[in-house]
Amino acid sequence: MKLDRIALLPFFLFPACAVHVYVHEVSPDASRAESMGGSMPSSPDAISGVVRDAQGRPVRAHVVLVFQEDGGSYGTGTSEDGTFVFQEIPPVECVLVAGTEDGRVAIERRVLPAHGPFELRLQPGSTMTLAMDGRPSARCAVWHGDVRVEDFTIRAGEPNSVVVPSGGIRIQIYDGDETLAESTVDLAAGERNDLRFELD
Repeated sequence: MKLDRIALLPFFLFPACAVHVYVHEVSPDASRAESMGGSMPSSPDAISGVVRDAQGRPVRAHVVLVFQEDGGSYGTGTSEDGTFVFQEIPPVECVLVAGTEDGRVAIERRVLPAHGPFELRLQPGSTMTLAMDGRPSARCAVWHGDVRVEDFTIRAGEPNSVVVPSGGIRIQIYDGDETLAESTVDLAAGERNDLRFELD
């Protein structure tokens, strides 16, 4: 099932922008992503964990497993106790990213199946609104340091709002192997930033 760009999270930060918390055009297979309901999987190809707030309390959140090489991803919501599981994951480098609708985020790097369960501790994030003009569409990758935390199709005239960790963020607009534009920003926790790419 392919989830559309605004149905993943039931809220809006900006009236004219689809809001994303590390979730863009995620195409989860129902057999690969599910909430755990308190049970940890034993499968060697599963990735599981729990999302907690800064005080250690379990939190309902949306969790995305981002493949670092090609930007593909699976997404799922946590259960009431903050737990989640992804099944049938290939042994390649992934990153877990959790986000909440109030702008908190967490990242677990260098995730591989059979490791974990992982604990993701939420921290205040920053919000960016990304827009593009000059061509109908392109791909947009968002990097936090050397970690790809977002990868989605950006379309002309359709701003996208993303919640990211604070600190250095690199945004890359690309088509296949060609980088069309790139920008780097340094964001403080709670900061909001608008960025528009004008492509030739």
